Amino acid sequence: MSSGDQIIGLMQRQQYAEAATLAAELARQAPHDPGAQELAARALYELGELILARSFLERSFALGNQSAAALHLKSRICMELGDPAGSLAAIETILVREPQSAFYHGVYGQQQLKAGDLPGARASLLRSLALNPREIAAFATLSRLPGEPLAGHCAFVESLLESGQLTADDELRAHFALALQYERLQDETRQFAHLAAMNAKKRRQVSFDAARSRADTLRMIEHYPAQLLRQVAPDQPPASPVIFVYGFPRSGTTLVEQVLAAHPEVAAAGETSAFMQAVMAVAGPNCGVDATAAFVDLADPGVRDRIRQGYQARVPQLTTGLRVTDKSPENFMLAGLIPAVLPGARLVHVRRNPVATCYSNYQQLYFGGAVPYAYSLEEGVSRYGDYRLVSAHWEAALPGKVHAVDYEQLVAAPERTARALLEFCGLPFHPDCLAPAANRGAVNTASSVQVRQGIHGKSVNRWRRHAAHLGPLLTLEN
Repeated sequence: MSSGDQIIGLMQRQQYAEAATLAAELARQAPHDPGAQELAARALYELGELILARSFLERSFALGNQSAAALHLKSRICMELGDPAGSLAAIETILVREPQSAFYHGVYGQQQLKAGDLPGARASLLRSLALNPREIAAFATLSRLPGEPLAGHCAFVESLLESGQLTADDELRAHFALALQYERLQDETRQFAHLAAMNAKKRRQVSFDAARSRADTLRMIEHYPAQLLRQVAPDQPPASPVIFVYGFPRSGTTLVEQVLAAHPEVAAAGETSAFMQAVMAVAGPNCGVDATAAFVDLADPGVRDRIRQGYQARVPQLTTGLRVTDKSPENFMLAGLIPAVLPGARLVHVRRNPVATCYSNYQQLYFGGAVPYAYSLEEGVSRYGDYRLVSAHWEAALPGKVHAVDYEQLVAAPERTARALLEFCGLPFHPDCLAPAANRGAVNTASSVQVRQGIHGKSVNRWRRHAAHLGPLLTLEN
């Protein structure tokens, strides 16, 4: 087996750290091989090392590589690094060469959505389906956009599901899309039949152990006691440019980030796992099993410095001279470490009705193994319990360092809520913060459609009409 095949095999098994190490070494041994440079970029991208991935990909292009696969990877990297224009240009280059490619018209629509061009996205996705009605990824993305339901195409996709002609990934996308379409068609029976099918199939692909998750959470609370956190987090720290926005997934973190990003003194880093990656790189094998937990010696200044340096290397927006938003919902597990590592960073905790939050997760089809507890109502409830426990610990241990934003209050009283948020972050009020839909920065999250529709309360009580299907979640209201 060649080194390239070995690296590809590791990536297929989601062993990204080992794949990236081997691929980077192969690229260094073959500095004039554009394929080796692209493979290193791909492995590093999967690992989340976007800046390094970009550097290897640029070497590949400099060596003459202009393959569609390389340009597609460039598009993904650019979008995640906050360069939507570069992302779209890469796909446009492909479409000039392959104007009849249903796949790349679909990809273009997905990237237009992330860039905030909803009409353009809809047109591209419809073009993709016109070229090939079997482009299920395009149908899934189109189903997220506002517009009339596509009843005829639903029937066609139902027939594909029944025939067994779809790949496993396309089966998941089909169930996801059909659930959204049938909700729009007010066919609750079919909606929840497809939700149940999607979640059951996806749950078999991911790993989550509620008992281990709870054990990791309790160990985090024990490992980082209040006395330690207060000792290593100075009361009057120097100013840090970073505003961390976190909360349970689907709680409204993207909307809050976009409210902040609309401010002229703020640059959005987007949804980044940079802090988590920096902590886990230092923790090494001393990480949690199923929770996003890591156990380091926070009392050691050297450990804090290594985490800080690792974080700064992963966030290019820190060089802009502006305040920077870092939005990662699952930083809730590590939020208490942030004041010690980045003194003066602002912590913004977004909260939402727990039933609405967990139901919204159950409706999502996440990439890869992300949010593995989303696909079971019972596991969603359990993980939400972990979130409540650790969040309460951080806020009790670090009084005054965490600002809570309630999603329901934000949509009911946007200006009052935004003013309080900006004051906490040390920013003057700016009216643009009340119009986040006008912000044309990239949004790479499951909320990319919702935030382009402005601040509204349409989703606040939507779950109530489906309460009969949500039995386990209703315990969260107690």
